[in-house]
Parts: sequence; C-alpha cells; structure tokens
Amino acid sequence: MPAVESSNRTKILSVLVERGLARGLALVGFVLVARWFGAEEFGRVSYVFALGAFFAPISTFGLGNVMLRYFGTGLQSRAVSLAGRWRLIWGGVCFLLFPWVYQLMAPDNPLPMGFVWLFATMFLLAWLTVGEEWMFFAKNNRNLIAAGLAGSAGNLLVRLGVIVVGGPVGWLLAVPTVETLIKGAINWFGARGRLWGRREETPDVVVESIDTTPVGRAMWRDGINFTLAGISVLILTRMDLVMLGKLAGEREVGIYAVAVQLVDMVPMVLVILVRMLGSDLVTLFRRGEEVFVDQVSRVLGPGMWVLALAAVIMFWAGPWLVGAVFGPAFAEAGRPIAVLLLAQVFVFVGLMRGQYLALVQDSKLGVWATAIGALTNIGLNAWAIPRFGVMGAAGATCAARIFMSAIIPMFVPSQRIFNRALVKALLRPWGRSAL
Repeated sequence: MPAVESSNRTKILSVLVERGLARGLALVGFVLVARWFGAEEFGRVSYVFALGAFFAPISTFGLGNVMLRYFGTGLQSRAVSLAGRWRLIWGGVCFLLFPWVYQLMAPDNPLPMGFVWLFATMFLLAWLTVGEEWMFFAKNNRNLIAAGLAGSAGNLLVRLGVIVVGGPVGWLLAVPTVETLIKGAINWFGARGRLWGRREETPDVVVESIDTTPVGRAMWRDGINFTLAGISVLILTRMDLVMLGKLAGEREVGIYAVAVQLVDMVPMVLVILVRMLGSDLVTLFRRGEEVFVDQVSRVLGPGMWVLALAAVIMFWAGPWLVGAVFGPAFAEAGRPIAVLLLAQVFVFVGLMRGQYLALVQDSKLGVWATAIGALTNIGLNAWAIPRFGVMGAAGATCAARIFMSAIIPMFVPSQRIFNRALVKALLRPWGRSAL
C-alpha cells in the first residue's frame, strides 16, 4: 500500500509540473495576443471563448478517475470504450447547440455565423481528442511532462501561426486540438498501447465472461454528476465574462479576461495540492475529531492567509505589474486580480471541504452548494456589473465563493467537524491548541 500511495503522489507531482510548465507557455502566447489585439478586440475574442467554455468537455471531468478503478482488470477496455461514447454523444450535442446559444447571447458586434460554426467544429475535435485517458495511464511520469510541454508548445506555435493569416478570428479558431493530439500520442506510446488491453499480470481474466453492465451504469451516473457539477463551476468562473459582454462592453471583457487568465493558475495548483493531501486526510479522520480539527486547521490557516496577503499586495501593485506586462490598456485589470485572488481563499476552503464531504459521504451537499453559488453569482453579477463594471464582476464572484464555501455549510450538521477546523484556521492559523 505505501508503494501505491507513493506512486500516486509522484504522478500528482508530475501533473503539477506538467500543468505549471504548460500554463507558462500558454501565458507567453496570451501576453503576445493581448498586446497585439488591444483591449477591445481581445475582449471580442475572449467573449466567444467564455461562452464556448460552457461547451468544453465538462462531462469528462473526473472520468479518468472513474476509469482508474478498472485499470488492470478485464473491465479496462470496456470503461475506455464507454468514455469514448460519452464524449462522442456530448460532443455532438455541444456542436449543434453552440451556434444557437451564440446567436442568443451575442453582443452588438457578433462574429459571422460561418466563423461560429467553424469554432463549434474545432470544439468537437477537441472533445474527441482530449488526452485524459492517456494522461492517467501513462507508462511513466517523464512522458507525462514531455507530453504536456510538447503539446503546449505545438499549440502555441499553431495559434501564433494562424493569427498571422487570420488575425483575431485565427486565434479564435485555433482551439487546442493540436495540444490534445500531441499529448495523447506521447502518453499513448508511453503506455505502450496497453490502454485498451488487459495487463500482463492478469492473463487469466476473460473479458467476455464479465458482466460489464455495472461499469456502464457507473460511467453514466458519474458522467451526469460531473456534467452538472462542471456546469455550476463554469457559471462560477465564466458567467461573469459572458454577463460583462451583455451588460458592459467588449473592452471590459478584454480587461477582465486578463485578470481571469492570470488568476486561473492558482486553483489549478490548489487542486493538485489538495489531491496530494487526500490519503493524509483519510488517516487523520480515522484518528479522531480533535486530531482532524487540529491538523486540518494547520493546513487551512497558512494557505488562507498567504492567499489573502497576495490579494492585498496585488491590490496596490497589480495595476503597475499588469500594465508593465500587458500594456497600459490593461492596467485596469490589476485590482480585479486582487479581488479574484481573495476569492481563491474560499476556493481553497471549498476544495478541502470537498475531501471532507467524501469522508462523511455527503456528496449531495457539494452539488447543491455549487449550484446555489452559481445562481448567487448570476444574481450578483446582474446587480453589480451595471454599477461597478469590471470590479463589480470580480466582487460578485468573490461573494458567491464565500457564500458557497463558508456560509452555507455552517448550517449543515454533517459539516460540524470541518467548520471547527475552519474557524480555528481563521483565528489561530499556526496554533496547535484545540478550540
């Protein structure tokens, strides 16, 4: 068992390195394009991406974890096949729906519908080539990192090349299909083609003799749950951009898109770190309430206060830093970045609470809290954007995160132990005495 845990942690660290380096390459292209287009044109493109995010492969969130249950068994090939069918079905649905939704939500200066249909086609290709299975089943972690770097570099070069030909629309249409193809190919060869086959260690398993119905049910159930949760999360992270486009203007969308892209790196790192703590939280939970409260508060406290300190620093230094990197036209994004960083305090709380929800088997709370937070975000954005513009959108997102991750669970009996740890983390972030 320790060897398995160590292997999982190594895999998670490799994913963290891969995502960090890939995001660094993506940031290079992001800065170049923002400076190249200017705030208004960049906002026009970012609006379509924000709306298109709702048609990304949201139903595949976590499907790699589902398939991991069956890796090395006779059900492995069946699980991978079902995941592929799930992608094909939802990819087709999104392909047909996106142009209609864009027409419904388009700003005053919409793109021609021919470009929108091309964009939907690129999204369909991204659905079908996403490399999640290959990432989880890679033979070694070096291949995982190499795949991330090669895929991101290829994506960056293709996008910059298409811009030369097609301008802003070229950037829009260069959906990262190239990236997913490269990642998939490298990790496929790293797994030595064993993704659809049985492991050599289990030659006695006969696939045809196994009832695969439970696998299909699990994939269907988890796919629906992940889709609903993914939509709620996307509302929390992207609806503010869409509503800015409708209630403010494309310039405001461009400025806010810079803030969102820069802050998006933080939750990605937080997700990986919390996953690394998963097995430790199980051990602490089994050791009793006082031990769990004490140790979890010592993880929550420093993380929350460090993020809050970063938000304060960015509030004063952000306009200068963003202006220096992206140009004076985007300096206004500095202070929304500070507000969004403050929201990451409660993203961290929500991720840690999600681990606790799994321990107490109360996953429904996570679904309901996320849905309520998403609706709260829509309502607050509708009120705040006409009054405060970009800062209103950032403030609405932050308030929705606080409401979802900290306020709602305070009134849920199953969350009593975690709530104790949260209060202690706020009052004594580095303390050891129990409340």
